[in-house]
Amino acid sequence: MKKSSSRFALRDICVGFLELVKIKYIRKSINDFSILLPVKGHPLNKLFLKKDYWRDHEESPYSKKILECLEPGDCVFDIGGFLGYYTILMSNAVGSKGQVVTFEPNFQSFDTLRRTIHANSFLNNVRLVQTAITDTEGYVEFDLSEDESSIQMNKDIRGAVEIAATTLDAFAKKEKMNPRLIKIDVEGFEMKVLQGGKSILSTCQYVCCEVHPKKMQRATGHTEKELEDFLGSLGFKSFFKFRSKKSAVDSTSPYNVIYKNEK
Repeated sequence: MKKSSSRFALRDICVGFLELVKIKYIRKSINDFSILLPVKGHPLNKLFLKKDYWRDHEESPYSKKILECLEPGDCVFDIGGFLGYYTILMSNAVGSKGQVVTFEPNFQSFDTLRRTIHANSFLNNVRLVQTAITDTEGYVEFDLSEDESSIQMNKDIRGAVEIAATTLDAFAKKEKMNPRLIKIDVEGFEMKVLQGGKSILSTCQYVCCEVHPKKMQRATGHTEKELEDFLGSLGFKSFFKFRSKKSAVDSTSPYNVIYKNEK
């Protein structure tokens, strides 16, 4: 048995025991406010051994800068919501008159997000959409990663699942939405997301993106410069870039960047 499979089996046993004794949620802190997080779907060591679940999040300088870009009442798109770190932060920032639309195609992460939203009344401005955002409408093949932290889009891959997909422009037009900020974390498919959103990007003020140089090159053949040039052609200019300690050593590691529309 693979080590990762053993780890997941042990976690499932622990989760099962906690649910048996009716412990389904743990109250944690995030940016000094309280939140209930579902036991199922989150790393148990973080839930039980850390007072503040995300206090030492390595991307905290990036998340703080994102919050500085937001105002109460804003509409935000969170593409690649995963377990909800940015969704929760942005939901609190835009307030009851704002809205966060979170896209998460991974059914496991989506289920954790759904239970988190339902357990916390202040997150009632969050809308969850279990759809992939790319450059075409229809369906795409996804390979769900073992660590549940990401999904990889691949054609004809063994074990892949078919998931509904749409584009930024198609969704925004259908729902009559105009986001002030779009946050993207899609594990190498950044350009696919952007290419499907030329129209809505023309009215968006900020694009916050986790850039994966190696994954992007391998998955779609695009480069960092192509991404920069594409956004530049739409009027966006980079004004904040954050690299983790690992990324600072390895230039091919993921990093976070925020672009502002200067048109």
